[in-house]
Amino acid sequence: MKTFNVISLAALVAMLAGTTGCNSHSGEIKEMKETLLWESDGEKGVWGIEYPFNFTDNIEFQNVEILTLHQDGEFSEETYYYYEGSALAKITRNGQWDIEYDDDLLAYFFIQEYDDDINIQNLDMNEDWFKRFDTELRLFLKGDAYDVVDYYEDDDTIYGNEIIECSKNLFLVKNLGFDEIYRYEPVKDYQRY
Repeated sequence: MKTFNVISLAALVAMLAGTTGCNSHSGEIKEMKETLLWESDGEKGVWGIEYPFNFTDNIEFQNVEILTLHQDGEFSEETYYYYEGSALAKITRNGQWDIEYDDDLLAYFFIQEYDDDINIQNLDMNEDWFKRFDTELRLFLKGDAYDVVDYYEDDDTIYGNEIIECSKNLFLVKNLGFDEIYRYEPVKDYQRY
């Protein structure tokens, strides 16, 4: 009877070890999420990034993106398109976010799944420009413009947004498909945009 209890106890310990082993990164993921949800007692986090966007005829906009992450896994992304210091257009997108660990790559990934709706507003853009901008942006974001283009895609290419750093002052993500690094910083004064 004692042997049976020892064997049962060993099996239980092995089963628990296997369960915790599969979920061994949950603590780190929880900590990252808490870091990203720094505002309103951990209910949301507001992060900002600036980057250029090339529009038709070599016109370069300066983009300011405000990413608001919510505790329930939802996010909203507002991007303002500036030209010569004036905000000309704004795009709003929503979706779901999460953090996952990839055992093969030994890395954490920031997952964003966008809803289909894209809201593009004309803030102060010439109407003719805005029509071209709206069409070009929707084609770019939806991928429709690239469906007809035959381009080489390496089967070994890894896609995703790898988390490089996640701290209270910096959220650094590398887009592996485009080999670009996105530098998000906490937005303390959201209304300034």
